[in-house]
Amino acid sequence: MRHAERAEAYAVAYLHVISKELTPAMISEHLGLEATSTQQKGEVQECDEYHWRFTTHRFTLQARHGGERESFDSAAKLLQRAIEELLTMIEPVADKLNALRPAATTELVCVYGSSAGVEAFKVPENLLRRIATLQLALTVYPVRMEPGQTMPTPPDSPPTTP
Repeated sequence: MRHAERAEAYAVAYLHVISKELTPAMISEHLGLEATSTQQKGEVQECDEYHWRFTTHRFTLQARHGGERESFDSAAKLLQRAIEELLTMIEPVADKLNALRPAATTELVCVYGSSAGVEAFKVPENLLRRIATLQLALTVYPVRMEPGQTMPTPPDSPPTTP
């Protein structure tokens, strides 16, 4: 009997809270959640030969589940679990998150891929309802990975402003 070859799969889900007025520290204090990463208005971002200055603050919360895996699970299944975990982290502070609006925009950003090839990801209906209840924009980036490739983080183009 031949064993299936393991594919490297990757999936990660982030919550971005973006604001011109509210700093990441203010957002963190208001939500009672510690950011996974932050960007301050005025910071310079460099990528290869390009660079730009951020015109907004960004608070990022990442699901702990996610990242590169040697897995029989598909990247889509890993992504579904990462989204479920992130929503479970956010839902208890939904009212606080809503109170940040209109001074901030919120977005659920997802990146997933596999060395087995790009696969389709259909957001299950129950997750769509949860995302809609939280009033989050949703962006999903499918990425083709080469074996041994480190998966990129979501594209870091200048964030949109509220």
